[in-house]
Amino acid sequence: MPILNNIGEIVSEFCIPTIIGIFTFATPLILQTISRIDDKYESTLLAKLFVKDWICRAFIGIAIGSLASLLLWMLNLPRVVDWGVLNVWIDNSASLILLISVIALIVAACGILYLTYTYYIPKKLVARLQKQCNTHLNERIYFDGVSKVLNYSISKADEELARQTYSAIIDVLIKTRTDKSGQEVIYPDEFYDAVFEANERLLKRERKTLSYLNEGSMLSIFIDEVQQTIISDKTYQYMWLGLRQAVLYNNSEAIKAYWEKAHQYANFALDRIHPEYDKDFNIVNKEALDQQKTIKEKFIEFHYALGGLLLYHKMYDTLEYIMSWTNQQPPKYILVPSTMSEVINMYMQIAFKDGIRGFIYYESHYPFIGVRGVNASDIIRFWIKKYMVVLFLRQYTLNTYYIYEDTLQMPRVPESMSEKYAWNNELDVLKDLLQKLCEDKGTLNVLGFQHMSDKQWFVEKDKPTPSELIESFKAQIEYDMERTRKEQSISKTKLEETANGTKYYYGQSIKNVDSEYKLESINVIVYEGTLNTIIEGGQTTKAKLYRSAVSNVDEAIGAVGTHESVHATSKKNIQQSIKNEKEKTNYDVEEMPLKAEYEYLFELIGRKYDVYKKHRDIINIPDVKM
Repeated sequence: MPILNNIGEIVSEFCIPTIIGIFTFATPLILQTISRIDDKYESTLLAKLFVKDWICRAFIGIAIGSLASLLLWMLNLPRVVDWGVLNVWIDNSASLILLISVIALIVAACGILYLTYTYYIPKKLVARLQKQCNTHLNERIYFDGVSKVLNYSISKADEELARQTYSAIIDVLIKTRTDKSGQEVIYPDEFYDAVFEANERLLKRERKTLSYLNEGSMLSIFIDEVQQTIISDKTYQYMWLGLRQAVLYNNSEAIKAYWEKAHQYANFALDRIHPEYDKDFNIVNKEALDQQKTIKEKFIEFHYALGGLLLYHKMYDTLEYIMSWTNQQPPKYILVPSTMSEVINMYMQIAFKDGIRGFIYYESHYPFIGVRGVNASDIIRFWIKKYMVVLFLRQYTLNTYYIYEDTLQMPRVPESMSEKYAWNNELDVLKDLLQKLCEDKGTLNVLGFQHMSDKQWFVEKDKPTPSELIESFKAQIEYDMERTRKEQSISKTKLEETANGTKYYYGQSIKNVDSEYKLESINVIVYEGTLNTIIEGGQTTKAKLYRSAVSNVDEAIGAVGTHESVHATSKKNIQQSIKNEKEKTNYDVEEMPLKAEYEYLFELIGRKYDVYKKHRDIINIPDVKM
């Protein structure tokens, strides 16, 4: 065989010089490429992807193999077995292996040149990384690589590259959301981090030549109006971070663009489910409707919080824009209220959000820039409420397009007594906030409400002033409260009659029952003014006990609260109270509450005087039955 006859010359004149030459240029090329990739894209990740690429790994493997084959050739190991006609091949096997490895090394070196070229041309790099994303969907490192190229396109203001890269990111997000319609989607951390970093770069750059990404593309990337997946809590957190970034850099255009996308999503995606009825006109898809309502309420709450954030940072131009933006005629508002009823209801939801957990709710869900500490949640809630006050005034500016429309129509009075009390008190807070805003001419001017600082304007428009509107609604609530009091059962033993016949209420437990005497709720009321009067000059036995036991009115409130809490929590006491009302029975419903109240007072006395038993004898209070 000719090749075998000349194998020695081939090895010495071709193989060995080729190996030396390739190693001479390839090693510095790879190192130089890694360094330049770091500098070009400002990211070590892409350098890692270069080394991780199968072409680079193949080259390194073949290079090592060629060195091994060269070492094998140099050892010139003798044949130890007689293979007959194959002896000539066995004798030259080391040279043949070396020749094959060198040819493979040449091909691999060409591959390295191609890969280097690809990484130096961002458009080609994006195409390669996108293909790898699709092939290795679970390996997020390739998505990270795409995001780094996106950051590069932003820095260089390369719009064409930005379009390509952004499309690649969207493509991966779409694949992540595939077959998850109606489901909550939590994206990998790499997705959130990529969007956050790109958004940061977009917002803080001075040049705005990259028009394709100037319109809040990164802020709204998680709003899925096509596949209609549900936004998760984690996604809301990152959306809020993105909006905070826009506020921090005072980028009004980004927020406006995001708002338009959010409005469109809320209008079409959040109202896609409609009631379905059976033959008896019963709704058969109530669960789906309830879920849709919850999802929509959360989305809208998010944007009310955004309004509070903008107001806190005095981004009045942006605030005015989002309050007035619509893409329909007659105008349709989704993320801001259309009626005063919506304003009041949302205001009350914000004011009483999540009960005790509301202490940290707003801080954990909608943190404001620079707002920290134990009062952070209250501060955030306050500014969202102020935004609702602005929306209250906005209702006066809305035009009506149908004869049945009334932009100032107040909501229905709440049904439960506890809500009536809460609303009545909170309306005073709302009235005070409205009054302060109407006196702030500077803020009114920038919001376009300057005419509302003049009461004459309301007269000319034949509209009640905000204060008159609130007072009218309060009167409705108070009337309904009084009517309810007359219809409800009151714990009568809270009455105390003095020597002159005056009766005092220490507190009340008001049970709200339906027409069938089923308990709906219980309202507990403590009369602080009465307690002050009793403590200061009450002459009844019970008044003397309170005066001996308590050091201040707060301790007296604690005693009454202890009494009333038994009425509110004891199932036995509640059942007995209802039976007394419904069946005219004669259960002593005050026995257990009185015991709890007296034990509380005696404990206070014991702390003060350590004469618990002695004091009971002095004031002649009989033992309460167990």
